[in-house]
Amino acid sequence: MNKLRFYGAILDWQSRAVWGRHMKVYRRNWYTAFLPPAAEPVLLLLAFGLGLGAHVGGISFGGREVKYASYIAPGIIAYTIFLTAFFQTLYGAFIRMHYQRTWEGQLTTQVELPHVIWGEIIWATVLAAVYASIVAVVIILFNFTPLIDISV
Repeated sequence: MNKLRFYGAILDWQSRAVWGRHMKVYRRNWYTAFLPPAAEPVLLLLAFGLGLGAHVGGISFGGREVKYASYIAPGIIAYTIFLTAFFQTLYGAFIRMHYQRTWEGQLTTQVELPHVIWGEIIWATVLAAVYASIVAVVIILFNFTPLIDISV
């Protein structure tokens, strides 16, 4: 298979169909699939930011004092993006491929392997963006954003 055909598969309907299948399963099991992964980074932010941050105090960064929670907030967002994408593309895809045999079922239809791969990548990307957005909203709500100069 040539590279152009592999990279072009991201635009095909089959890749979106694989993503749509993941979305259907996710909506059916949203309470067990959404709450733990979305709550983990928020709990990390609160535990390290408020709990440990109360003992650490402020950190001098860029010539000014910054709360510890504000200092670690961007790292928690990066952690959320990395871990969600990593987990979905490696562990989740392995379970669907090996134990559930979802890939085998998809490959018996008009879906080819590049479509399955791109569908998995799109799914992991969307999920990572959703979880990172949740963490970003919590960061904004708790005002852990002094590293971002919002003043006009």
